[in-house]
Amino acid sequence: MQLNSRSRSVSNRGLLALASVIIALLAMVPFGPTASAQDSAGQLDQLKSKNRDLDNKIAAEDKNIADADAAIASIARGVQKATVELDLLADKYARVVDGRREPARTRVAFAIDAYVRGDPLLASVLEDLLNATSQTEDIAQREMYRAVVADAERRLIAIDQQLRDLAGKVTAQQAATKSVRDQLGAAQEKRRNAAENRQKYAADRADVQRQIEEINARLTRSVLTGTATFEDPNRPAIVIKIDNVDAARPQVGINQADVVFEEEVEGGLTRLAAVFHSRGSDPVGPIRSVRTTDVHLFANLNKPLFVSSGGNAGTRAELLDSTLIDAGPTDYPANFYREDRTPPHNYFSRTSDIWSTAAGKGGRPPALFSFRAADAPRPAVAIDASGVDITFGSTRLSYVWNGKGWARTQNNRSHVDAAGVQVAPTNVIVQFTQYGRSPADENSPEAIVNGSGEAWIFTAGYLVRGTWTRKSDAAVTSYTDERGNPISVLPGTTWVELPRPGGASLR
Repeated sequence: MQLNSRSRSVSNRGLLALASVIIALLAMVPFGPTASAQDSAGQLDQLKSKNRDLDNKIAAEDKNIADADAAIASIARGVQKATVELDLLADKYARVVDGRREPARTRVAFAIDAYVRGDPLLASVLEDLLNATSQTEDIAQREMYRAVVADAERRLIAIDQQLRDLAGKVTAQQAATKSVRDQLGAAQEKRRNAAENRQKYAADRADVQRQIEEINARLTRSVLTGTATFEDPNRPAIVIKIDNVDAARPQVGINQADVVFEEEVEGGLTRLAAVFHSRGSDPVGPIRSVRTTDVHLFANLNKPLFVSSGGNAGTRAELLDSTLIDAGPTDYPANFYREDRTPPHNYFSRTSDIWSTAAGKGGRPPALFSFRAADAPRPAVAIDASGVDITFGSTRLSYVWNGKGWARTQNNRSHVDAAGVQVAPTNVIVQFTQYGRSPADENSPEAIVNGSGEAWIFTAGYLVRGTWTRKSDAAVTSYTDERGNPISVLPGTTWVELPRPGGASLR
């Protein structure tokens, strides 16, 4: 029946052409929240990456500055030592030069003066000479002069050699002093460069952090996931019915949904209802038909945009009489298309198109869960849990904690999306639910979502047993532990399973 309704809509070529033109025109105008959110998220990722890069550069320059400071201190000590050694050599050289003047000038005069005045030692020498020759006076004068001159020459030769040695040492020490001073200059230049680079990087980082703060100011917390999002928090939620039989997999978009509900349908099979709000999925599907369960289950989302491939007359009548906004192919045929898959598992859409064409309809959804901080203490009533097995009759599935989320398998196969990513929501809620018969089709089960029952809440690697309670279609389901305290879950995606009582067991 739903295919006939869709066929009648599609067969009207004029209406379809007009709708296509309208959609094309709308597509030319960026859809504010989604386009802006994608841009902001991309900019934020780039800025955070740049900020990390600048942090690394600043840390490297800090190390360069520290190394340069240590080198400068060490070299400065070397310069000081070399300067002192050079000064000592210079002083010694000066003293030796002064000492050279003594034998060159003073000693000769002193020796001659001593001779003239009759030095006792010299007199003794002269006396011996007088006994040996008649030319005593001339000999004494000549020998004494020669002795004094010879002594002065010997001392001058020794002093000149000492001066040459000292001159070599002074030259070498001057070169060594210049070398360490050059090293000091190079180290100081390296430090100046490092300091200038650090100042530049710090200024760049301050600008990047300012931009990050400006973008973060536009962040909000998703009411359905508790995580940060740039999307418009006031836009309506989209609920899309997604096929879940083996032939329909892999599905598209199930890992992008904020919340996914799994409900029993005919023959022990299940359908998924993916709720999108903090982000979307282009494309999404395969899309299947509505059930009367949905009318009651999603009435608490404040007029969500409800998307299905159609339904029987009774189900559609309930849908149209509910607070859900029918955003399916009857009113928006251009939003849907068929992919190259086996029918009926080939019907797809795009959440961006749904939000765009239904602009102005629906309302902001309420929070469905209570979220806890990642570092919040574990509840006293929590118990360790590795996973859970769930059966809907013909559909068997399990969730196993992998350290980050609850990895899902279905009918003994990993449940992956079209991108090959395994389904692993942050939280899993097993909400044991009674089923009755749908008033629209006696062969179709209808979940009784109002009332209360047992609930298992899996989050952060543990389980909290509790009770779910919902007073009316418009009311949000509450989850409380055995002490009556609200049960909180980690921020992130949540899958809510609606098996019959006894339809699940712990691993």
